[in-house]
Amino acid sequence: MINGYTITNNRIGPPLPTRGKTDMLKTLTLNWFLLPAFLSISMTSCTPRTPPPRSQEVTADDLAYLRELQRDTWNYIDHFIAPETGFPYDNNRRTGKTNTTNLGMYLASLCMAYQLGYVDQPDATARIRKILDTLDRTGNWHRLYNNWLDPSGQSFDARPGPNNISDYNKLPASLILVRQTFPELNERCTAFLDEIPWNVFYEPDTGRLFYDFDIVTQTVQHPVYFFRGEDKILGHFLAIASGKVPPESWDRHDLSEEERYGCHYYLHGWQGGGLFMQFICGLFLDNRGTSLGHSAESFARAQILHAREIGAPVWGWSACVGPDDVYHGWNDIRDEIVTPHASALAIHLFPREVIDNLHRLEKYGLRNPYRDEADGPRHAFGFRDSVNWKTGAIVGDNTSQYLVLDQGMLFLSLVNTCEDGLVWTTFNRDPLVQNGKALLSEFHVQPSPHKITQ
Repeated sequence: MINGYTITNNRIGPPLPTRGKTDMLKTLTLNWFLLPAFLSISMTSCTPRTPPPRSQEVTADDLAYLRELQRDTWNYIDHFIAPETGFPYDNNRRTGKTNTTNLGMYLASLCMAYQLGYVDQPDATARIRKILDTLDRTGNWHRLYNNWLDPSGQSFDARPGPNNISDYNKLPASLILVRQTFPELNERCTAFLDEIPWNVFYEPDTGRLFYDFDIVTQTVQHPVYFFRGEDKILGHFLAIASGKVPPESWDRHDLSEEERYGCHYYLHGWQGGGLFMQFICGLFLDNRGTSLGHSAESFARAQILHAREIGAPVWGWSACVGPDDVYHGWNDIRDEIVTPHASALAIHLFPREVIDNLHRLEKYGLRNPYRDEADGPRHAFGFRDSVNWKTGAIVGDNTSQYLVLDQGMLFLSLVNTCEDGLVWTTFNRDPLVQNGKALLSEFHVQPSPHKITQ
């Protein structure tokens, strides 16, 4: 299933919803087959760069391709798991610590894998219980954890120092999916979620939110007005939904923008981590029709235009491990390094553009089977982390070529797109999420339909 579009006679083709801030686009009726021309005009008046018209068909073969990629990507997520703790490794080297975001992305992916029939119920719940058991033994402050945890289980002690809500918020979000997917785990997940002290992050006198926390000293630091276009937003939503932070704090977000090619989108922007920053929270929280959803769409469109401007055959700029085995993130997004997960995050917005881009990325060998030295055989694990399109270099077999974070984002985006918004609908069923949406007018919108008929 291709989210937001209807396949009729093996093709997809309703109009995209018109969105934007300018009066021109408020009155524009966009025909689906005019999308190539529209890609050169942002919701916020992108500078015209009109390519030749071409068909925007998305076929049943495309859907089969996406589902094959979806399954291969799950194969990676399913493979690199620490037996001692049940935690996912950060990458295919099986060394170092893993992040609480990785835990959240893995648990969310496991819920979807069960619903898709990739794993059975006893296996899935056993894995989740093992992770929860490990978290029970790990030092925490009312279920706030160090951002980086030891998957080997050699140390469960809490460590002093700053941790960021942006790295933490996907863990509680994933437990919402868990309790909606596995009722037998509802009580345990609910106890975890209810204990989180969201109130400590709120500064009543100013309406600001603290984003750093130290679980040893049990203190918070750095009160700010969150940028609406950053990956802390899901945590802010959950804090409001819990009833521990007032909903009016949402309206205090910093709405500062960045502009490229006439496309305006919220900060942090291009060098603030790239495309993932505005899309990762939206994997859980359906933000279509909201200001954040509009911003993310404009950001993706700017990247498409940027590729045309610099003559890049592929696009998708976001934090990733480069072919040089260096993590290119904050203030280090480079034109020559493209990562597959970035464009995949926008597939529900630009399906034809993304599918074509994924096929072009494959030509660099990014989906070549990977040989895991631990077991010998080569595995189909989806896309490697990046390519330098100028040199053709990709991350090789002996380096950190897959990040579970990037694989998780790619997988969940495909699930939302191919499986009728499955992550969104599962998340949205939860009473806590429904309460948060009821409290925030930002979410009093009707997302575009994602029913598919063939």
